[in-house]
Amino acid sequence: MARRRKKLWSKRSVYTTVDGKEVLMDSTWETAMAKKLDDLGVKWVRSDSLKLAYLTRGKRKRKYIPDFYLPDYGLYI
Repeated sequence: MARRRKKLWSKRSVYTTVDGKEVLMDSTWETAMAKKLDDLGVKWVRSDSLKLAYLTRGKRKRKYIPDFYLPDYGLYI
């Protein structure tokens, strides 16, 4: 029996930054946030290699992949 693929609830798209770079977005929320940050002139970085390690309350090691990093503010979104 063939395996069914899980249906993604989000819509992937390609966003073109103000400097012409194409960035893959995983959802419409991410696309809207990128546009808003660009409209406000806020520098942002998006990378799958951007991973933050943390421990759960049960001391399990996990990795969080933020949607955006704002280098001028040292902030992850």
